[in-house]
Amino acid sequence: MSLGAIRRARRMKLEPDRCFDCGDCVSVCPVDAIRLQAGAISVDQERCVECGVCWRTGVCPTSVFEPEDLPWPRLLRALFSDPATEHRRTRLAGRGMEEIKTNDVRRRYVGDWVGVAAEVGRPGVGASFRDVQCVTQAFAEGGARFVADNPLMELIVDPARGRLDPTILDERVLSVIVEGLVPVVALEPTLRALVEACSRLSAPVLLSVAGGHDIDGSMSYRPVLAAMAFTCLPTGKMNLGFMA
Repeated sequence: MSLGAIRRARRMKLEPDRCFDCGDCVSVCPVDAIRLQAGAISVDQERCVECGVCWRTGVCPTSVFEPEDLPWPRLLRALFSDPATEHRRTRLAGRGMEEIKTNDVRRRYVGDWVGVAAEVGRPGVGASFRDVQCVTQAFAEGGARFVADNPLMELIVDPARGRLDPTILDERVLSVIVEGLVPVVALEPTLRALVEACSRLSAPVLLSVAGGHDIDGSMSYRPVLAAMAFTCLPTGKMNLGFMA
């Protein structure tokens, strides 16, 4: 399996012969993958999310970080973490999708359909696709319909159960946005399934709800949020908050 459209991903390839262990690069890594220990610089490849910050900033005076082609499935780290890497499906960079708040102008939320999104991970923390699968399974359990043009859809092999390609579960990224559509009648079970799933994760998850309103300003999903003790802000973007 390959997502293609990767001309040159920025793998953290350290050239030790040019490194004199100044430590300037340590502070720019958003996931603490670059470390200065016992006077020597090292890169923790398991923590590294291939965001390319160490390479793009040019912080290294001797340019020890160099671009390198990424194999599958590691290239997913760049696709979801490097803002300079373009996704073939969306033609957008980084996580590869527009924010959920733009979907109203595309008439995505009509009738009793409501948008629910979960951003798994954050810069400085990150998340694994195993964390993401926990959330996608909760979406499926609650009855959500995954948004087709989200780049994550290429990685979901069983949409009915929210299961991802098992070969990618240990790959880490800065964050992934899971987006779904649910009818109002399924909103409460979907949110409860998500809250329960988030309680089992060490990665932070930001839950969001988005939808339209009638001409009189009423929102069909507002009573559901009120019953769950979520404050709804009718005139602006509303996030339910971090769950960890």
